[in-house]
Amino acid sequence: ISCPCALVISVPMGFFGGIGSASKRGILVKGGNYLELLAKANIFAFDKTGTISDGKMTFVEEITVADDENGAELVISSMLAELKDANQTAIALCDRYGDRGTLNAISSLPFNSTRKLSAVTFEGDVTYAFGAPEFVLTENEYGKLKNQIETHTSSGLRVLVLARSNTPLNGETVPEDFTAISLLLIADNVRNDAAETISWFKE
Repeated sequence: ISCPCALVISVPMGFFGGIGSASKRGILVKGGNYLELLAKANIFAFDKTGTISDGKMTFVEEITVADDENGAELVISSMLAELKDANQTAIALCDRYGDRGTLNAISSLPFNSTRKLSAVTFEGDVTYAFGAPEFVLTENEYGKLKNQIETHTSSGLRVLVLARSNTPLNGETVPEDFTAISLLLIADNVRNDAAETISWFKE
């Protein structure tokens, strides 16, 4: 007499055990079929924020690209004072530069996920912006810094550019003649248990 009950029960129990083990480590697996695919996977892509990093950022370094009469520290501090952004990038910059700059702002454009930059026009119609280099700079200006930028991004750093234009903001229209002043390097804070989490996938 043969009874397949043990075999029938063992398969879902194996899936339940795997899903339960993953959940104890904070990993959500939607179902047994995904767990089965996970066993065959050899490449993993992570949303790093909250998974590998803790969601906070740390200022690393400022690299001067060109001289500016006001200086990067005064400009960034004055921009932060005007923009009052509360995102993690702004917090990291504020930790380094403060937000008590004395330049008088005329108009400003806060960061959003579409334009990927913040900009402020100060007295004298000079406009400064910081953000993703490929969004702030023209293709030609970006090309001058591309190799340097990619060197830092390939090492895991986030690279912002501080740039200047002698054209004022016009509503939400950003000047197209920005020239780079500085590159700002920012790092994500890696979670203490990130290595352990990745090691678990290898096992």
